[in-house]
Amino acid sequence: MLTTYEFYVAQADGAEPRFVPVLCESERELVRRARELLGEKNAAFVEVRRAGQPLFRLDR
Repeated sequence: MLTTYEFYVAQADGAEPRFVPVLCESERELVRRARELLGEKNAAFVEVRRAGQPLFRLDR
């Protein structure tokens, strides 16, 4: 079953984090996608939420 998660991607320049909706089938995929986004966008951090509740944050 696919679940929608809210990724907030922050850049090092201090701008407001950008919202990115992401569909994932498993927790393993969720972590993989967060790591990919952190690297691809050269972000300062990616915060992951579900239904507005923070789940975890990956920092560079």
